[in-house]
Amino acid sequence: AFVNPRTLPTFNVLRRTPIGTTTIPREALLMLQPLTGSYDPFRTSHVISAPMSAVSVDLQTIVATTLQYLLIAGGLAGLFVARRQWSHWLGLVTLPTLYVGGVLVGIAIFATYNADPSVSGRYGLSLAPFLVLALVASVRGRWVLRFLWAFALASFGLGFFFLLSG
Repeated sequence: AFVNPRTLPTFNVLRRTPIGTTTIPREALLMLQPLTGSYDPFRTSHVISAPMSAVSVDLQTIVATTLQYLLIAGGLAGLFVARRQWSHWLGLVTLPTLYVGGVLVGIAIFATYNADPSVSGRYGLSLAPFLVLALVASVRGRWVLRFLWAFALASFGLGFFFLLSG
């Protein structure tokens, strides 16, 4: 038997709001958060899990937002140099690829299921290592390097805090 995916009742919850011409491009912006834009209780504020302390929830939001901005900064570092190296090109190609990929995924989900695509950062997770590589290879200066080390060590320690603060 042929089942039309556009009429599956499972997706009725995603069919409640109308999909406009700006919905998919707006949701494609979430692809620029490949490490933090998903339902991961240790790296996002979009948590639906066991109750946590208010401090933990606030710190998770700070860490997730900082990580998101660091990856975008690493990807855009090539805009601010005179001589672009491979790492700059890698970041400058990865960011538009994430966004265009988000638009294409959104269109495909909408066309297949006739529902809100609900594009999430996790769809771009395979490109996250390229953004991390662009960030690390573009680091210049002692203070920037110290800040990245401090952020990495703080994230490591906060991971245990988030785990145990339930």
